[in-house]
Amino acid sequence: MHPITLIEIMIASIFILLLLMVSVILRKKWRKNGLILTSVLLVITLAFFFIRPYWIDYQIKERIVVLDEYLKERYPGESWEISSIDHTTYRQYNPYHLHVTFSKELEIQYSYHVNWKGDIKQVSVYTPDNIRLSELNYLEIEENQ
Repeated sequence: MHPITLIEIMIASIFILLLLMVSVILRKKWRKNGLILTSVLLVITLAFFFIRPYWIDYQIKERIVVLDEYLKERYPGESWEISSIDHTTYRQYNPYHLHVTFSKELEIQYSYHVNWKGDIKQVSVYTPDNIRLSELNYLEIEENQ
C-alpha cells in the first residue's frame, strides 16, 4: 500500500476514533445519535477507500477511449499505443495523464491530460537526449500555449 494511502487511512481513522470517543462521553440521547453518525461515517469511509481504485480504473478506460478518438481525428492513418501509470503504486502522479507512443517514433513518449469534460491537452514529451524538439512529428505543446 502506498504511503499516501496509509496517511489518508490514518487521518480518517483518527477522526472516526475521536468522534467515537466524543460520542461515548455524551449523554444517553446524544450518545445514540453520535454512535449512529460515527457508524455512518465509518461505512462511508470504508466504501470510499474500497471503491476509489475501481472508480479511477473506470475513468482511465473512459479517457483512453476519448484520447484514442482524438488521435484518430488528428492523425489519421497513424498507429499508436496508449498507456497509463499504475495509480495504486504511483499515487504521487496524475492517473489521468495518458502516455502515447506512436509507431513512427517508438523511443518518444507523449503525455496527454484528459479531464472529466473530455478536454485533451498534450502536457509533456519524453525524449532521448540526442533528439531535439524540432525533430518531433507529433509535438502539440507549442500549439497549446
